[in-house]
Amino acid sequence: MVVLLVAALLAGFDLPPRLASLVDRAAKLDGQIKLLESQRTKLESKLEALAARIDRAKEGSASPLGRA
Repeated sequence: MVVLLVAALLAGFDLPPRLASLVDRAAKLDGQIKLLESQRTKLESKLEALAARIDRAKEGSASPLGRA
């Protein structure tokens, strides 16, 4: 179905307004999904760094020389 839609667009056929609206919305949603995935990746990286800092802090407070 998508292949036929793309072929019709490339051939210069105009889409009915409702279908054109759906295609536009799908493109916008795809962009939003990519943005959210990028933000998720950044947040996961920050979370991993924070977890590592917490682990280092725990290790430092457990050793008697950690506070010296």
